[in-house]
Amino acid sequence: MPLRLILHELSVCCGHASKLCPGLRLCFLLAMILLLTIYSEAKSGPLARITARPDCPGKCTCIWRSDKTVVDCSSSNLSDLPVGTRMDVQVFILNNNRIKELKSKVFQNAGLINLQKIHLSK
Repeated sequence: MPLRLILHELSVCCGHASKLCPGLRLCFLLAMILLLTIYSEAKSGPLARITARPDCPGKCTCIWRSDKTVVDCSSSNLSDLPVGTRMDVQVFILNNNRIKELKSKVFQNAGLINLQKIHLSK
């Protein structure tokens, strides 16, 4: 059912007691259909661009954002790269940590061959 039609029926139902909506049950049903429609559109629409990833190093958040795998370990009190960093990471956010220096080829040695951006600000 198209979202506009559900919104129209819901406004008619909850806004006015009419023959189209004889009781609260139908209003509740329409509200549930609206929520399910919004949820299903979010899974395939613009909100689908930001998705949490479960296989992520501790203290970090891994998401799929704007067609890139992002590992965000900002403000995690890290002094080195986190153990178990995903090999497909493209954007690595390490802002506000205790990392003083990084050894030569540390990202390459960790197998992060797809890495495109690194954020290391204090």
